[in-house]
Amino acid sequence: MHFKGVTSIYVSFIILPLIAIFTSCTAETKEVEILNEKNQVIEKYSIDPVTKYKEGEYIRFYPSGQKAEETYYYNDTINGERKFYFESGQLDRVQHYLYGVFQGEFKSYYSNGKLSAEGNYLNNEMDGIWKRYYESGELMEEVTFVDNEENGPFKEYFKNGKLSTEGSYINGPFEHNELKEYNENGELIRKMNCERGVCTTSWIKK
Repeated sequence: MHFKGVTSIYVSFIILPLIAIFTSCTAETKEVEILNEKNQVIEKYSIDPVTKYKEGEYIRFYPSGQKAEETYYYNDTINGERKFYFESGQLDRVQHYLYGVFQGEFKSYYSNGKLSAEGNYLNNEMDGIWKRYYESGELMEEVTFVDNEENGPFKEYFKNGKLSTEGSYINGPFEHNELKEYNENGELIRKMNCERGVCTTSWIKK
């Protein structure tokens, strides 16, 4: 099993005629609200009156009025914490940026509020140990990333918490060196010697 889906960051928009309204103005920023054809606010943010760049908090809304996204901008570039929400209001994921680049902690959640995945970005790349969880909350797997690829030790778990598989990856989804598999009772059932994803099995006799 390999990590999937955590690096694909998407945002869904409803395509409707939009109206921009300047709701207030200070010496430093102008407050902007974007309305759809039903006069519903779907975006709200501040801009620099000279550069027209987004500055500070940006909020996007679902047509229902629920908050969909909360982001912070500096010089029209995402900088700091970014949050996405399910339409239910439950937190979907939290990302961190440094001047437009993924940097720091990442967390995603299931719609039931349970943690789905967590890890760290370094200079826009997945780095260090990343973890995924079952929807019921138990740890599913932990994988080591280097330079945005699976590189190093990994472990996979059954929902009962017992170890399922352990080994190492090299340069992506290629098992390398010794790979071990266990049954749901925690008993070792086979070992494999792997060379860049090509494995030779040694069954464990009982």
